[in-house]
Amino acid sequence: MKKQKILISNGNPYIFRDSLFPIIPEISKYFEVFLITTDFHYRNHFDKPYEWKKNGIINDFFIYPYEDTFKQFLVLKSNQEYLSSLHFDVFVTGDEIHPISRYLLDCVIPDKCLRILLYYAPSSYLYFKNVSIGKQITEAYRKNQGIQKKLVESIPSALSEKQIQKSHYERNIIAPLFFGKAFPFFKYDNLTRISSGKYADLILMHNEEDADAHKLLLNKKHIYSVEYPTAGLCRCNTVNERNSILLLIPQSAYTSRISKEMFEHFIRDVIITVNESGAKSVHLRPHPRDEGLLPKQLTNYLNTIGIQTELKRPEQPVYEIICSYIGIAGMASGSFLDAGAACQYAFVVGFESISSVIFNKYYISDPKSHYERSQVTINWIESTGKYDPIIFKRQKRTLPTLPSIPDFILKFSGNRN
Repeated sequence: MKKQKILISNGNPYIFRDSLFPIIPEISKYFEVFLITTDFHYRNHFDKPYEWKKNGIINDFFIYPYEDTFKQFLVLKSNQEYLSSLHFDVFVTGDEIHPISRYLLDCVIPDKCLRILLYYAPSSYLYFKNVSIGKQITEAYRKNQGIQKKLVESIPSALSEKQIQKSHYERNIIAPLFFGKAFPFFKYDNLTRISSGKYADLILMHNEEDADAHKLLLNKKHIYSVEYPTAGLCRCNTVNERNSILLLIPQSAYTSRISKEMFEHFIRDVIITVNESGAKSVHLRPHPRDEGLLPKQLTNYLNTIGIQTELKRPEQPVYEIICSYIGIAGMASGSFLDAGAACQYAFVVGFESISSVIFNKYYISDPKSHYERSQVTINWIESTGKYDPIIFKRQKRTLPTLPSIPDFILKFSGNRN
């Protein structure tokens, strides 16, 4: 029996690698697989598909330009005939709003294709921007109540006015020149940053609260919470396995500099973590987009105060290496969830003080609220330095029992034996 064709798209290659690569081999058992991303902070984050294509695990993959809109649209247009000729049966995308996603949905994907929106983050922009509003919408859905227009209008836009103007130029002026159609924003695009509910037949998220909120906001029935894609990858044999290296996340893509106070809090929290966990050394792993001096400076400083520290660039996804560490700690990020879902034993500890830098600057939510609904429990050293010593002990972690992403794809595509 001939396999159906599936196209999987995400514009961020390191998120694609860290959050989607684990499920590709399973999906390839049932589908001819095609992948699409961009060269956004590319480095070597998308090298695995070369090996997969050579070994027949995937059929093809495409990497499009990110920064230059004209160049991106030119390359997309040049491949349109080929992509359209593949007549995809299933399309999996990380959003329905960015120009490359709209191009695929409006110009490539056939009407009969099953469209699946897979949101990778632990919490949606709806909750990013205002946790209390997100909770009110979730509660309204669970009480079978309607959504109040005033409440929706109070949700802050995820884009600045300058970003909206730039997007208008790309979507409504440049796009028609290449594709004969515009890619305008729809009703909730700037509030959710993923969808207004226009295209997807199925939306998959990683917590039930977000799923319920979007069911009401987007008026869509088929929105589900699914298992985190790195779940089930643990290679540890026992809780007593003697790993002695700490994996340290120092900052996000948005924090090339930190204040003296935040620096002091960060060093305090590293010392606490090393002493309480018994770690013998530290591997400091910068964000994939970080090309500044801060990671090297932090590494040097930790060595000068007697904490053996080595700078480790993020050449491998966290889920492949976490079982070699006693735990992961530092600024809370998506890598915490990748690690905590992949390894049943490594502790996961966020530093509230340094984590609050990014959340206070870019979001309305605080780091604890952002991650409280995630499938992986994150423990914290509070901004005051307060903590419970038990959080540094290796204990077996149990994740919620949820259907896997491949299970949902197979079920809704009718491609299950």
